Amino acid sequence: MCIICTAVVEDNIDREFLCDCVEALGGKPNVSGKTVCVEYNGEDEDAKQFARLFEQYEVHGISTLS
Repeated sequence: MCIICTAVVEDNIDREFLCDCVEALGGKPNVSGKTVCVEYNGEDEDAKQFARLFEQYEVHGISTLS
């Protein structure tokens, strides 16, 4: 499954924490200003973990590609 997750994270410490979590899950975070994004292509269960992580943020987007 290919998934793209984004979240707007205002606080620097929270943003760094999200990036650390993304890396722990095997992704490579991309940061632009206050927005953190990850594109992951792999196992369905791993992709669902990224979705659950980003769903915690008030301003987020999650897209899956077939």
